[in-house]
Amino acid sequence: RLLVQAALMYVAASAGEGRTFRELFDYLEEFVASPQVRFGLCRKAKAGSGDALAAIGRKQIYFEGAVGVLKAVVEADAKIIAHRVAVAKVKQWEREAAAEAAASDGT
Repeated sequence: RLLVQAALMYVAASAGEGRTFRELFDYLEEFVASPQVRFGLCRKAKAGSGDALAAIGRKQIYFEGAVGVLKAVVEADAKIIAHRVAVAKVKQWEREAAAEAAASDGT
């Protein structure tokens, strides 16, 4: 959810290359119903390009960076979960070893 606006801007900047403002506006209708939002995306993608068929790629960088951060968070979470599972497994083995030792002492 947090990346929706950045993803839309990424799409607009990517799709804006080689399309006119109107072509980009029509193309984005597949993703965005609101004409006002589409207009804003087109305006941002085309602003400052100096060419009717060009788009500004710097808007893509924000999305790429956000995706990179999200991947790092997911990988860190996976490592934390794996560590917790490993610690729980070691504790289980310790309990089993203690139970076996107690059982062998009692015989």
